[in-house]
Amino acid sequence: MVKAYQPKVEVTLVKVVQRDRNRTQAATGPDSIIDLTPYLSEGSVVQHSRGINKPAGVFSIDFPDKPLPQSGDTLYSMIEPMDIIEIRMAREPHKYNRIPVVFRGFVDFIKRRETINHDGKPQRRIVVSGLDWGGIMQSILIFYKKDYALGKIIMDSFPMFSAYGVKFEYLKPADFVSEIVNKIVNPWLKELRQKAHLQQELLLNVKASVAQGRVGLYGMQAHEGSIWNLMTRWTDLPWNELIFDDDDDGAHLLYRARPYHDVTTRDLIMVDAVEPGRVKLQSDAVVSLNSERNTRGLFNYFHVETPQDYMNDAQLINVQSMQNGTAFKVDVPNIDPIIYGIRKTSETSMMTSVDNTNSVADKTSDIKEVYKDRHHTWLEKRRDDLINMRRDNAALESGTMTLRGDENIKPGVYIDIERGALEAEYYAQNVTQVYEVYGSYTTEVEFIRGTGFINRLETPNYLNEYSAGVYAQR
Repeated sequence: MVKAYQPKVEVTLVKVVQRDRNRTQAATGPDSIIDLTPYLSEGSVVQHSRGINKPAGVFSIDFPDKPLPQSGDTLYSMIEPMDIIEIRMAREPHKYNRIPVVFRGFVDFIKRRETINHDGKPQRRIVVSGLDWGGIMQSILIFYKKDYALGKIIMDSFPMFSAYGVKFEYLKPADFVSEIVNKIVNPWLKELRQKAHLQQELLLNVKASVAQGRVGLYGMQAHEGSIWNLMTRWTDLPWNELIFDDDDDGAHLLYRARPYHDVTTRDLIMVDAVEPGRVKLQSDAVVSLNSERNTRGLFNYFHVETPQDYMNDAQLINVQSMQNGTAFKVDVPNIDPIIYGIRKTSETSMMTSVDNTNSVADKTSDIKEVYKDRHHTWLEKRRDDLINMRRDNAALESGTMTLRGDENIKPGVYIDIERGALEAEYYAQNVTQVYEVYGSYTTEVEFIRGTGFINRLETPNYLNEYSAGVYAQR
């Protein structure tokens, strides 16, 4: 017997921009919430997509145009840029008191399409798309000249501290992200909420667990540009992850060490990494699975730049490391330079040792030497982590899969797929949920670090894969 599902979707519009219908100027007014779910019909598509370390998640809703009772006019005339869209989605809605929130975003684009179909009848459709909280972090610009012009701050050497109160002391990475979000992003969201008279809370919660290293804020005090660029530059993303998420408890920014496993011991490689969520699936949940192995992520010479090392040239440190064998790996089988040639990768760490808690530019030479030694040890640790995360890339799989729709699959979770005697894990890098009203509900995943090839070396599985399909047919 084939199990039948009745997935469900709900879409809500929260008005941020209220407009006097007799005037063209934008205005704000009482909180207004419009349920768009009844306007979804056959042919309507609701989809959203997010990824790890991606600037912003995106959403898109395509539905037929209908008049809105409140205005007697088209829905197109009621939706404005910066209005909020909330999407709820579930494959088995009966499991929830109310189906869960899976995405919140801000409208960026509204299009009304009018055509005549083959039998001469007019057709009108609306497409609404936008970005999630990452879009907000891209749109908020740190630009001090406006503050000088408005007289908010005077010109000094620490404008970020003067304008936002962001400290110029060495911070734990988790505290740094919290500081930026709570001192710059959330105050802006609070002002937006007050301006729009919204009842619902606008707040980005930080869930940060990165403990390794220290972020020195002296060098970034004069940074100008988007909040997202600031965050991605100073959070060491080759070793860590930034992920946006929404649920019934609110909006969240996850900042954590990459939760990669050693292929032999299955232990987490990064010492401050935590196990992420897992979604376990049987083969009947797989619509398609495309796996590949390649040499694009294969390296055996590892170079780490450290701009925070103002006391010594990082190039000299890297040369010294190559001489003592810690930068160029010739004894690791999956990256053997005799087989694969010399392959170099270069990454930048903007952090320093956890023991370096403040600047020593004005300290005595003996204290500077202590800090320098700590920083060199930090650089070596950074390089070792990079090597351990990438040394088996030739044996790990990347690719794409299309799955039976599952609201629990998000970027940053492991997907375990059992196919006969073989079970393999895949790390979800980018996830797109596609809900077609009166049609299919699928989850599209771009994955990395798949263990299908490694596991089948121990457990040949071809006959099991060839046996029963989703309808128990060969």
